[in-house]
Parts: sequence; C-alpha cells; structure tokens
Amino acid sequence: RVGEDVGGYTDWVRQRPPITPAATKSLATSAAKQPPTAGVARRRKLSLKEQGELAALPDRIEAHERERDTLYARVADPAVSRDAGTLQDLTKQLASIDGVLTSLLVRWEELETVASDS
Repeated sequence: RVGEDVGGYTDWVRQRPPITPAATKSLATSAAKQPPTAGVARRRKLSLKEQGELAALPDRIEAHERERDTLYARVADPAVSRDAGTLQDLTKQLASIDGVLTSLLVRWEELETVASDS
C-alpha cells in the first residue's frame, strides 16, 4: 500500500500501526529461509587478460581520440565541406569512431570498477 503522509520520518513512525509479534515472527522465518550468501556479493579479481586489457585501454582510447580530432579538423576544412561525398564519408567515419570510443570507455569503466572493488 502506498500513501502520502504529511511530515517527516519520525511523524510516519509515530502514525504507523504497531508491529505485532506475529508479523515479527513471519519476517524472521522468511529471513532464515534465505541462503547465507544471498545478500553478500562475491568480489572478483581481474584476470591476467583483463589486467592487460585495462593497461592497454588508455592508449587505445587516446589513439581513437586523436583520430577523431583529425577527422574533425578535416570536416572543418572548407575544401572538404564543398565535396558532399567526402564529407559524407568523413561523417560515417566519425560516427564509427564515436561508437568505438563509447564501447572502449564503457569497458574501461567496468574493468576499473572490478579492480577498485578487489
């Protein structure tokens, strides 16, 4: 049941119905039925392959960013912007590089999260 109450948490506690011993007993039995590791997430470490990948990702990201900057400079060139075919090709390459960069950044974040948790 969802409802809106006026006041803060202490007002809500004061207004709620008292907890009966039967309700407490049912909560305790449902908690006892859960496996002991249900609430605990297992921490994992990076494998050697993932450690190598994590070490190489900043260089790969930087290389793709340099390539993207080069393509942006070519798109900004007035001579290129007059040629629709070349401009369209450069735009496709930029979209491709942006997709690759996004996937690399997501993977880097995943690996950094796992590495910092262990």
